[in-house]
Amino acid sequence: MHTYRCFLLDARGHIALAAQVIECLDDGEAASRATKILEKRADCSGIEVWEFGRRVQLIAAEAEMYGSG
Repeated sequence: MHTYRCFLLDARGHIALAAQVIECLDDGEAASRATKILEKRADCSGIEVWEFGRRVQLIAAEAEMYGSG
């Protein structure tokens, strides 16, 4: 298992809340779980997934990816 930290981002791309720590088998599972975390937070524009000093992925909220209008 690998330890990842997920940082929810506000509309300006700044960290909105304290990191959420998750344990996953690999980067793909970490990205999938991070997406589920983000889906529950309509007030956040994205989530960054980190393993130690390596950014695994930046996931944008659906409204941010496809435009809100």
